[in-house]
Amino acid sequence: MKMSKIILTSFLILLFSCGKNSGVAPGIGTTSSCTQMGGSMEGCLLVTSGPISTFISTGLYRPRGVATDGTYLYIADSYNHMIKKISLSGGTITTLVSGLNYPRGVSTDGIYVYIADTDNHMIKRVSVNGGSVTTLVSSGLGSPNGVTTDSTYVYIADTDNHAIKKVSINGGSVTTIASGLNYPNSLTTDGTFVYFSDTDNHMVKKVSINGGTVTTLISSGLNKPRGLTTDGTYLYFLDSYNDALKKISINGGTVSTVIPSGLNFPYGVTTDGTYLYIADTDNDLIKRY
Repeated sequence: MKMSKIILTSFLILLFSCGKNSGVAPGIGTTSSCTQMGGSMEGCLLVTSGPISTFISTGLYRPRGVATDGTYLYIADSYNHMIKKISLSGGTITTLVSGLNYPRGVSTDGIYVYIADTDNHMIKRVSVNGGSVTTLVSSGLGSPNGVTTDSTYVYIADTDNHAIKKVSINGGSVTTIASGLNYPNSLTTDGTFVYFSDTDNHMVKKVSINGGTVTTLISSGLNKPRGLTTDGTYLYFLDSYNDALKKISINGGTVSTVIPSGLNFPYGVTTDGTYLYIADTDNDLIKRY
């Protein structure tokens, strides 16, 4: 009888220590099993059971990229030419950077926010608290749409140059790690590989952070894929022209549809280790799943 009580008590402790995500205790911003990587909180296997809800309903105009440090959500508010942020607990949206030119990509390492200032053909950074904006890459890019970071390098979807590139988080020389693509749009990293949407080839691919052979994870069935994020086990991506969120193992395999409908040209996605946050672009919303 005593042993049964011990087992029951242990079960209840385990039950109440788990939230929606099996790797994270309840509470927005909790990061007990997650680490900052790729503009999201990785390492916590997501339980994608829904439901989907609207997280931000006003104040945005064609939001594109999204990123999180587990406390705040950062948003490329593209047609307002700004980067904005909001607590994952909700509340007031604040402007982190203004005066950009159709920014589409955003990422963070928890210290800085990295920005694809797309129509200025630049990569920039700013403290997560705002302040002075530093330009990391000022030339040689063609309408970069996406950025991600592993806290050592910033990886860039150099869209109009059909390449994936990288630069130190402090700036310096830009190197190419994948080329011969067709308008690559978005990307993320798990610290080992860079995963990216080869958008106009309707494919999702990956390459080592050091470059080398490009591996195709998905070669058919997509229509202009864009935003990507990973929990370290699965890659979540937006099948943008099909208005759907899908997932696949980071090693490839079968594609599963997570959200089949209800979005309108979704563009960016990130995770805090518990939820997925989606830029539902043509609805001017941020949704949470």
